[in-house]
Amino acid sequence: MIEELKNKIFSGEMITKDEAMSLIDAPLDELCKAADEIREKFCDNVFDICTIINAKSGRCSEDCKYCAQSAFHCTNVEEYPLLDKETVVNAAKKSADKGIKRFSLVASGKRLSDSEVDKVCEIIKEIRKISDISVCASLGLLNEEQFKRLKDAGLTRVHNNLESSRNYFPNVCTTHTYDDKINAIKAAKKAGLSWIVVTDHNNLDIQEGIYSGIYVLKGEEISPPYDNHYLAFGIGEVIKPSENPEIYVQKVRNLGGFGFAAHPDESDLRKNKAKPIKWLDKSIKIDGIEIWNWFSDWADNYDETNIFKIAYAYFFRHNIIKGPSGETLKWWDELNNSNSEIIPAIGGVDAHALKISKYLIPLKIFPYECCFKTLNNIILLENPLTKDFEEAKTAIFSAIKKGSNIIINQKLNNTKNFPEFYASNAISKAFCGDEITLSENTYLTIKVPKSAEIKVFRNGELVFRECSDQFRTKLQIPGKYRFEAYYKNRPWIYSNPICVK
Repeated sequence: MIEELKNKIFSGEMITKDEAMSLIDAPLDELCKAADEIREKFCDNVFDICTIINAKSGRCSEDCKYCAQSAFHCTNVEEYPLLDKETVVNAAKKSADKGIKRFSLVASGKRLSDSEVDKVCEIIKEIRKISDISVCASLGLLNEEQFKRLKDAGLTRVHNNLESSRNYFPNVCTTHTYDDKINAIKAAKKAGLSWIVVTDHNNLDIQEGIYSGIYVLKGEEISPPYDNHYLAFGIGEVIKPSENPEIYVQKVRNLGGFGFAAHPDESDLRKNKAKPIKWLDKSIKIDGIEIWNWFSDWADNYDETNIFKIAYAYFFRHNIIKGPSGETLKWWDELNNSNSEIIPAIGGVDAHALKISKYLIPLKIFPYECCFKTLNNIILLENPLTKDFEEAKTAIFSAIKKGSNIIINQKLNNTKNFPEFYASNAISKAFCGDEITLSENTYLTIKVPKSAEIKVFRNGELVFRECSDQFRTKLQIPGKYRFEAYYKNRPWIYSNPICVK
């Protein structure tokens, strides 16, 4: 049983509760040996050490029986309000200088106030500026909006201990409930930015705004009858397609917008009747490229020659996805090599909720909910999105135009964490779309949510390859660096470049 469960974990599967309980009676030596093999495979011999700082101490309103910070117990613990930014940042830097990878802010009390959350956000931002250390926190029963602000500031992990079972919890604490804790965890899990850019063929008939917390922005897919479709953002009027794509690409710029060549090299080798729509003239100066289009990827690999292949394409739709084509990535790298500025890339789902009917079986391929759980663009912002829609819209479009985004196949990211990619030296840190000056101690850092094959490219050439969830190397040659990650040989993450000069 031990060997069977170990191999199951190696293959990336989760074991069930019953399987875990069956290990209670397993021989201890064998269990320890298997556990060590699992540790070595997934973690190697690297410790993820976390230090904590007591950022706020004492006089807690809760009566948790185990805690010295509670005002209900006489423990003579030192009492003080939230520490100042300088004190916390210096402590984080000390930890980082010693090679510690995580730094956690722990605060007494049921929850922080809004003003205290604002102070913690500023502290986290400053820590992220001066070091590579990841920031965690234990800050009580915060709400979703507060967790969002902390996440946007750079918080990577939240600690929220449940202490005991639901039934026994009242014996541990009476001033808040087990469900209060669960709800806080759910809020943290849901925290994150929600936004979408909707483009339709040759029109802008979308009402922008904030809907149930989702920022909805609009653009136009300039769509000639066949080839050379162009995703135009930041324009105030519909642009009619013409036979010469250079005309409407320039008109987008004249209107103050920017755009991306859509699904540029759909395959001519499709085993279905859908005509590929390509970008034909690669000599035209474009603003960016949609390097990965989910629906196009699926259509390229959809085989309608028999009912069994149709059924597979429907029920296992995510398995036939191949990722950005080599031709598109090569073109993108060539554009970046021939331009001083960064030519950005995006991913798109191209959601049509397409219905097909074959052998009298009506099927809806990629309903919208399914689509939106696939390709996502993680944008990197200096500040959280405001509730002012126009300001938020400007921030989102500016990030996309600059290349401050990472494309991720969210279907494979069941951890719900996000990748990190940056270059840093003694005085600055650069993320996707940024520039940084090469110095004696310039390092490239990549962190992905789970162990994967990480490939690093400089000016389009593969320079590093490693299977891990973290990668760090000293840079010695200037160039435009980007990375790709593959989980179980499946396409997962594609970053925009960082320009190292």
